[in-house]
Amino acid sequence: MAIREADILKQLDHHAAGFSFPTLNNLHIDPVDVRLTAYRDDGRWAIAIEHIGYSNRGFTFGNVIYGYGNCLLQGPGGGPSIDLTDWDDNTW
Repeated sequence: MAIREADILKQLDHHAAGFSFPTLNNLHIDPVDVRLTAYRDDGRWAIAIEHIGYSNRGFTFGNVIYGYGNCLLQGPGGGPSIDLTDWDDNTW
């Protein structure tokens, strides 16, 4: 089965409309780093977007990996936030 650009964009647009897509202009999370990794062959495609941000409400750094594609082990969308800080009380 050939990969069509329209199919990829349809999945990405669907998740953007449903708010399960990285938001880099979130008022409560300041972006620190974002990385996009993409893969494709004749029948499969996958995109991983890693979004590291600083929560200015919780004073923590977190990482969320968003996955999209037609060959994922789990469904597309964002995963859980991974806390990148190791503080007892999350204060400066």
